[in-house]
Amino acid sequence: MLPSTKKRKQRVAYARKRAFIREYRQTCFCLKCGGMHNIEFHHPQPETKHMSLRARTRKLYAMSWDAIIHELLITDPLCGRCHRKEHRDTSTERGHGYRACCAGNLTQ
Repeated sequence: MLPSTKKRKQRVAYARKRAFIREYRQTCFCLKCGGMHNIEFHHPQPETKHMSLRARTRKLYAMSWDAIIHELLITDPLCGRCHRKEHRDTSTERGHGYRACCAGNLTQ
């Protein structure tokens, strides 16, 4: 197989997977606020995360369809705003993040 043929097949596989995730994202709604715009996939248990499902990730072509479906099943669809809020809230609970370390400096 010529290298250009292999690259072409990889590009086609990447495009199909990216299109599938985009179409799936359009059918989802945010579990927190019910919005349907700017849907992101949140891993409620980060230790189960195998790979990012962003449609623009470059390693997406290497993921099998089974791995993509598995990642979609273990994630929660959240809008971008609720997703950021979720991470901000969980990072302050653990004592990480800007709010946890710098909030005291702002009041002085």
